[in-house]
Amino acid sequence: MRIILSFAPWILYGILIGYARVEIAVIASFVAACICELKGLKKGFILAWGTLLFFLFLLGLVFFRPDSLPLLHASLFSNGALAAISLFSLAINKPFTLQYAREQVAKEYWVSPLFIRSNQILTGVWALCFCASTIGSLLHLYALISNSSYQTLLWGPFAFAIIFTRRFPSWYKQHNIDQIIERSESVQSTNPFLQNNFAPVSQEIDAADLPIIGELPKDLVGIYMRNGPNPAFAPFS
Repeated sequence: MRIILSFAPWILYGILIGYARVEIAVIASFVAACICELKGLKKGFILAWGTLLFFLFLLGLVFFRPDSLPLLHASLFSNGALAAISLFSLAINKPFTLQYAREQVAKEYWVSPLFIRSNQILTGVWALCFCASTIGSLLHLYALISNSSYQTLLWGPFAFAIIFTRRFPSWYKQHNIDQIIERSESVQSTNPFLQNNFAPVSQEIDAADLPIIGELPKDLVGIYMRNGPNPAFAPFS
């Protein structure tokens, strides 16, 4: 998924900051942001620009304030920045996941309430996960949790968000379709004009040699086509 690639600079920064000098980690992450997010930057993606501006800010600190808190507490500030980017995109009603999802979905579905709502939930989950990682980093800073607990709070929410992003959209779509079908069946079961001979027919049927009560007009030529409420597919929104 392209959205996961968009987090590559952050992942790289989180790995390098523990094994390399801070300036190397910042420069490498800034270069990765320019490369990985080039397409997103051109399209004005919120996550892409947030990533670039954050590492550009760190790059400035490397040269002018190498002893500043954002560089000394990389995990805390990077996760805090990601949480802020996610919450900001929700606040302006442009969930950052929506911009990536539109690249994989036909344009006619972009305004679908189901599509928009699912991405609001996705972005909200990412925001909560980043907030959890930020809290974990803050607790670790004050030595309130062990290193193993810190690592769990640091990477666990991120892994959960990835799995959730992969599985939630299809489940949410099917869940809503099932609810629509249930409501439709409920309406049909209580509406007398949708029952018995008036009930929708889900198949095309050619019926010949039917029994006739009475007599057909001799001048009648043609076919009879049933006309009534007869949706071909379950409704989708």
